[in-house]
Amino acid sequence: MVIYKYVLLGMLPMLIYLAVTQTLSVEDCPTGYNGPGGISEQSAHYSCTGGANRYVDSQVLGPDHYYQTPTCMDVYECESYDPEGIMGGFSAAFLAVCGLFVGRFVSVYGMHPAVVIRRLVGSGVLLCAAAAGLCGTSENSGVMPVNKNLWSPSFVLLCAGFANLLFAALYYVVDVRHKWDGWPLRETGMNSIVLYMGHEILGAYMPLSVYFTLESQSKHWGLLLSNVIGVTVCVGVAHWLHGKKIYISV
Repeated sequence: MVIYKYVLLGMLPMLIYLAVTQTLSVEDCPTGYNGPGGISEQSAHYSCTGGANRYVDSQVLGPDHYYQTPTCMDVYECESYDPEGIMGGFSAAFLAVCGLFVGRFVSVYGMHPAVVIRRLVGSGVLLCAAAAGLCGTSENSGVMPVNKNLWSPSFVLLCAGFANLLFAALYYVVDVRHKWDGWPLRETGMNSIVLYMGHEILGAYMPLSVYFTLESQSKHWGLLLSNVIGVTVCVGVAHWLHGKKIYISV
């Protein structure tokens, strides 16, 4: 009975997110709208960027206290919007709770590895199926499309589902079969704060950022290569710190 109480408590952030975003009335915007606004959808909802998500931020934080240049500006000419706003925090909290439950039954309850893997795979498939149902297995359609900027329920469920499936694979390879010691993810995880701060402070400089001048149709691949090089440098730094037994944490 106790576990079910925790499950209900863990669902509370998502229930709050759904209650606000799907019922709050926003002026000149359809109730429950969760799109980018701007020139999307033939400009039918030009001033509706984020729907209730942006409205809550504007009322609580004020327009001067959230992100002013979101990625949707380049594509849809949308309004300012904070992808890490108040409502997105509720759905992100739900994703964190999903991870907490996984960690509990893997490390606390002492289950047989086969049972752990079955539960990880089973829950991963169910979560991905739920996400597919919400987004209609489409890129931009469905009841609730997959939207990272909004941290939409379909996005959160998809992240949780794939995380469980990946965790199951890693658990089998690392903990059950002992075929891999976790390198280089182990080293990066042990100094994750250093890598995060390094990226935040030096992310726009060489060698963490290398921009390639390519034809417009190939620009994406230039950015991809730049990011691959940046990640490789970060992994190298983490490996060097690990070799020196230097670990920085909060």
